[in-house]
Amino acid sequence: MLLCEADLAAEAEGEAVHLTPEQAGAAAAKGGAGHLLLTHLGPALSAAEAVRRAAGVFPSGVSHADPGRSLTIG
Repeated sequence: MLLCEADLAAEAEGEAVHLTPEQAGAAAAKGGAGHLLLTHLGPALSAAEAVRRAAGVFPSGVSHADPGRSLTIG
């Protein structure tokens, strides 16, 4: 599982820290993650939109880290 932020609604030239949902999906794919859990979404993104966009790049499983959500890993 990759826990990854997706703060940007669109790529920003010179941005070295924050990712778009698509970039988060690409990172999950490149790293061989079994699931992508998105967090720290920017104000221009809804959770549903971010998940949909990331899943277009990483179809293995994407969800949003909703407040209070508990996960069992292992």
